[in-house]
Amino acid sequence: MIIMIVIILDICGSLTINPVPLVIFPVLAANIGSASTVQDNPIAVLIAIRGGVKEFSSSEKMTDER
Repeated sequence: MIIMIVIILDICGSLTINPVPLVIFPVLAANIGSASTVQDNPIAVLIAIRGGVKEFSSSEKMTDER
């Protein structure tokens, strides 16, 4: 992410355009991606618990419960 922001700032500096709109998109994309994966993210864990998402460990098999 940091490398991407540096590249965006460098390109915007050489093109003399405002980098803010181009920096906001990767930041939002990273936050959405982080929230969508429950692992290692306390906020995503809260969202998953409130949303009723069930987590399965790697040793369990997901079965079709009808």
